[in-house]
Amino acid sequence: MSTIRDQICDAIIDALNTDTPEGVPDASDTRGDEVDPIPGIVVYLVSDQVETGTGQTVGTERMQFRPMHLPAVVRMARLIVEERAGEDDETPARKAVDPLAAWAVKALSGNRLGGLAHELYEVRTDFQYAQRDRMYVRAAHEFCVAYSSRTNDAELKA
Repeated sequence: MSTIRDQICDAIIDALNTDTPEGVPDASDTRGDEVDPIPGIVVYLVSDQVETGTGQTVGTERMQFRPMHLPAVVRMARLIVEERAGEDDETPARKAVDPLAAWAVKALSGNRLGGLAHELYEVRTDFQYAQRDRMYVRAAHEFCVAYSSRTNDAELKA
């Protein structure tokens, strides 16, 4: 059995690889050390945080108390969907990556991932450009996924 978080990562990759428009490559969760495929889409987890509730303010510090006595917790996973593309003779890099980024938003925003997620939404996109043999661009889309698991067992849905 795998954690709900791991199942969410797999479900995101499946969503990106279902009914994919022409010209959009398959997504994976594998990042290469040297050269990644261009164009390409890679999904990776950035963080997973337990939502602790409203908390209590003490002086200037906000104290958060984790509800360990409750049978379930709400978690917030942050994932990056990284789209990569390069320019060619007809298309600048920015325009080459745009259909990939648009597909990620269409496939994921509001997707409940078969009931695994309470909410999935786009947070932001950061762009990085690199000039090598041609211009390349990487669009790093940040998505947040709210989900629940058992307090004492991350493999069980709450």
